[in-house]
Amino acid sequence: MRFNPSKCKEMLVRFLKYNSCDWQPLAIRGKVIDRVGSFKLLGLIISEDLKRAADCNVVNKKCNKRLYALRILKKCGVQVDKLSKVYCSLIYSVTEYACSVLANISKYLVTALESIQTHALSIIYRLISYHNALLLSGLSSLEECRSLACTDFISKIKPSNPVKYGHSLH
Repeated sequence: MRFNPSKCKEMLVRFLKYNSCDWQPLAIRGKVIDRVGSFKLLGLIISEDLKRAADCNVVNKKCNKRLYALRILKKCGVQVDKLSKVYCSLIYSVTEYACSVLANISKYLVTALESIQTHALSIIYRLISYHNALLLSGLSSLEECRSLACTDFISKIKPSNPVKYGHSLH
């Protein structure tokens, strides 16, 4: 396999708070590879600090744009059950993409993601509390969905896999 240097990027992940050494630039066939602080892989933004804030911000922006469509449909008199389906296909799917990766995120990011669903349900079910709107729509909170997805993912890992019980890979 040959790498195309013009399509390759390098990202350093450092776990130390201080820079203990100076890394030389990586080169392929004499061409220096660009060093980046973050990149997009399979729709997820991975940053050099391995934090999820950048990815959650992108999800928030994308969903807020789609909430506008939901508001317009509500103004046009679309039925509640149809609005709920639009929400599930346009917005909910975006918030839950790669949810197992977003399972252990900071509380402020959980709140930001949950506010998307809160806002959407307030558009669909006007003047009804978030909890009651969840019951009417048959949905659960995004935090519960992420927790269930992670539990399901872990339960499917084969017992022989060392990751299952936290054993070291040595």
